[in-house]
Amino acid sequence: MAYRKAFDETLAKQDPEAASIQKKQRDAFREKMLKARTEKKASAGKPAAANPDSATDGDPERSER
Repeated sequence: MAYRKAFDETLAKQDPEAASIQKKQRDAFREKMLKARTEKKASAGKPAAANPDSATDGDPERSER
């Protein structure tokens, strides 16, 4: 965390507008990851039979053995 603080301070000295742009990008990334996490949790609650490839892990040779 100390690295990020030092980086942000140095960046603000070099380009004041860059700090606000970077904050917006971080916030957008955080929201994207939270949304993906909630979608993953929602899909994890579904039964395994809903995914036919889960039994073979997508490997056709495994089912032929």
